[in-house]
Amino acid sequence: EICFVPDGDYAHFIEENSGRKIPEGNFVWEDGRVIGKHKGITHYTIGQRKGLGIAARTPLYVVSLHAGKNRVIVGSNDDLFRSGLLANELDFTDGTPPSQQFRCLAKIRYGIRVHDCTVTLDDHGRAVVKFDEPQRAITPGQSVVFYEEDRLLGGGTIMKAL
Repeated sequence: EICFVPDGDYAHFIEENSGRKIPEGNFVWEDGRVIGKHKGITHYTIGQRKGLGIAARTPLYVVSLHAGKNRVIVGSNDDLFRSGLLANELDFTDGTPPSQQFRCLAKIRYGIRVHDCTVTLDDHGRAVVKFDEPQRAITPGQSVVFYEEDRLLGGGTIMKAL
């Protein structure tokens, strides 16, 4: 629930509450080429454009974060679009999902509209969500919420974009 930090300074909150300094790292293209230094991975979010401090011919966006390698992956706005996601920590309002595979509307972020998709549940308690149209900036750790028209079906936590 880091979105609710009162002053919006998530990086400072994390450093202060974890008791450790978040190290600088590299900005890289998806192919691994280093193009600059970042001030600590906690300062960035997928889809971010402003505040990167990288000079480029075209606008750059944060496409993904690789915490294990302390890398911020950058690319174009087009690189932010994905056709699906994998979610876990599923919870359904009726206690069980409608079926192993079902059509519904899904929302991946507050303030955007819902989108048509197909949800397929696997044997490990996860959902593969395939959108009819690619979605921008699907972000691990955020929620995906499922609806049937205006009725809440349930949701889960996004593990990764597909």
